[in-house]
Amino acid sequence: MLERIRDSLLPYKGDLIFRAPLFTTLDNTSHFLELISYIAYNLKIGQSQVYITSARFNSQYQLLVSISIF
Repeated sequence: MLERIRDSLLPYKGDLIFRAPLFTTLDNTSHFLELISYIAYNLKIGQSQVYITSARFNSQYQLLVSISIF
């Protein structure tokens, strides 16, 4: 039982790569709020369970987003 509780506290971590995003700056947080909402809706979890841990553009202008899902 304790192992099951411990495992549920560890997030699933992953990276999303967007090859051609429609924006080129990270100033507008509405894009990320929409992404959180989309992920939560499709996984049927609460939005508070989805965290964007980092977002950046690489040298090819691809958007790299790291997320954690609890």
